[in-house]
Amino acid sequence: GIELGEKGTCKLDDCLNHGQCIEFYDSHKCNCNNTPFVGQRCNQDVGIFVPKDSELMIPWQHPAQISSCFRIAVQSFSSNYSLIRAKALFADCQFNLTINQEGYLELSVFDGFFFHYKAADTIHKFDDNELTDVNFCAENNEFTLQVG
Repeated sequence: GIELGEKGTCKLDDCLNHGQCIEFYDSHKCNCNNTPFVGQRCNQDVGIFVPKDSELMIPWQHPAQISSCFRIAVQSFSSNYSLIRAKALFADCQFNLTINQEGYLELSVFDGFFFHYKAADTIHKFDDNELTDVNFCAENNEFTLQVG
């Protein structure tokens, strides 16, 4: 049986890439649902190929969405393309992540009414065929973007 003070089976590095370790009676399992990874330890990336002249769109604020946060890893030789466009289903608000001609990430946001915002990251190159991690969340009054 289990006694008070008993340690679980989850170890610090059992689940990788921010996977959540779930304890069971005599074992554990990694929950990779909120990561871009799969596998027993959340160590296998999920990849897609997006052909030239196609686009990846997110239906923003969809009733079935459980989170407004996304994480993608990008690896490309190309520049001057739209990485992700997102548009709200019930408003005109939208945002666009693009890779500019110099290979850097640019963000443009419109709230559907008055607010326009543009920003650029000049630290991380996206056209050097290196894997770059991009995390972003859009909440009611805040948009956060992390690149690294």
